[in-house]
Amino acid sequence: MGALQYAGPPSSSGTDIATKRTVDTVIKGATTNQIAVEAAAEAAVASRVTKEYVDKQDSRYAPITEYKTKDDARNVLKTSVNTPDNPVSLPISASRFTNTLGSGYIMGPYGWQGLDTPTSSGSAVQIASLTTDAIPQGKRFWPVCFGQVLVTASDTGCLPVIEVRSGGGLMLANGRGRSMFTGGQGITAMPVGGTTWPESNGTPLTVTMWLSDLNGRSVTPKDGSTIAIGGSVYIMVAS
Repeated sequence: MGALQYAGPPSSSGTDIATKRTVDTVIKGATTNQIAVEAAAEAAVASRVTKEYVDKQDSRYAPITEYKTKDDARNVLKTSVNTPDNPVSLPISASRFTNTLGSGYIMGPYGWQGLDTPTSSGSAVQIASLTTDAIPQGKRFWPVCFGQVLVTASDTGCLPVIEVRSGGGLMLANGRGRSMFTGGQGITAMPVGGTTWPESNGTPLTVTMWLSDLNGRSVTPKDGSTIAIGGSVYIMVAS
């Protein structure tokens, strides 16, 4: 088979038309390799940045629409302040709330005072008392009273009882000692829950502690300086 003749435009120089043999010879004699190509590629892009870098930088900026539309949506007109479903001005006063904040609070503790050591032979005798601060007018409240009393029983037939009452006679706490016991014994009065909380008239509350014996025997606080040990009264005030 005869060689194909070149059918292109006439050449103007000796290098315009190269045969495969000529190309193979050039490639064979060149020094180009992978390392040289990678080095040349790195040199070509040395003054360039990657697409990842450009995308990251773009994310730092917001379009014009951000402050022309979205930013407006985040602002509140001054005329909207202190109107329903809008912010209120500071400081916030109690009148801004339909109900009082919280579910209530506690007054106290108030320690027992007016300690005395009378002897009871059945009828109750007062052995301690205290007066609280004035309870806010119109507030519902309930006293929570604790008291520990060291009493002396005269004989084995005694059954001493401690009661704590409000000024109006309402039972607030009670406790009883051990029967068939002679000598000193400790009695702890624990709070009694109230089904209906009274409403304050704005005055302090007087609370008294009483000692008696269920069997009508002779009992007395053992030492006036230590009765109502650790005892105190708290006033729970509803909001």
